[in-house]
Amino acid sequence: MQFERLGVDPLFPGSGEVYKCNGYYLNHEHGGIVNREWLDNNFEACADDVYVASFPKTGTTWAQELVYVIGNDLNFEKAQALPMHLRFPYIESRVFTKDPTKIELFKPRFIKTHYPFSLLPQSVVDKKCKIVYTIRNPKDTLVSYFHFATSNALFDYQGDFPTFFKMFMEERVVYSPFSKHILEYWQRRNQDNILILMYEDMKKDLASAVRDIASFLEKTLNDDQVQQVVKHCSFESMKKNPSTNYLKGFMRKGKVGDWRNIFTEEMSQQMDDYVQRHFEGTGLKFKFDL
Repeated sequence: MQFERLGVDPLFPGSGEVYKCNGYYLNHEHGGIVNREWLDNNFEACADDVYVASFPKTGTTWAQELVYVIGNDLNFEKAQALPMHLRFPYIESRVFTKDPTKIELFKPRFIKTHYPFSLLPQSVVDKKCKIVYTIRNPKDTLVSYFHFATSNALFDYQGDFPTFFKMFMEERVVYSPFSKHILEYWQRRNQDNILILMYEDMKKDLASAVRDIASFLEKTLNDDQVQQVVKHCSFESMKKNPSTNYLKGFMRKGKVGDWRNIFTEEMSQQMDDYVQRHFEGTGLKFKFDL
């Protein structure tokens, strides 16, 4: 594991020191050197662990809640009893590595990560743990990331949207490069232990996503149970639920196509060029509107 120290970015004073780790941008709060060393030396995956992995702001919390309620046989009371960060700990966060007992609260373990596949703890790969990975079109991802970074103290972003857009395109936001992150999981989509969820497909037909997750977790749901999960995991329900929407600005709109309210034509074309350059021939097609 190779770390390159990049110092503190004045545009992200809340993030602390920024690093480049094997080509990926990380920071002190999310996947920094101390956290990574702890994971490498102490963390051991269990064969029945379930991981929700993603690039930030691609539907992570949505997927977590879906996986959690289905994995716990639709125990909605249990899902609402504790905030998401306790029942679905964020593996590379300093909050977790300072108190690793939090991961042992429940069995089986449900764990969140924003790590690309290449930075996952080796035991997760070796034991072929189940991984659910969410993908969202990069235009909406960028807009959502901007609003989150502006409102969240762990980023405390001090710049404007054009500057954030430029940083995203230059692969200088935390967990970048976006394209490489996505493709590391996408190229493994046919593995039995990896399920890819497309954000836009979930917005269009959540019931189908519920059935896919249930099948992946080897759970059987009837039509009525599927609809119960759909109702519980609708964006409107989750936004009102303090166990899932526990930080200011964490859940904002959740819309497909919100990028049209802030992108210029030039930005849209630049992103289209980025997508063609990095994803052409991979079989991955993004949906920018519904």
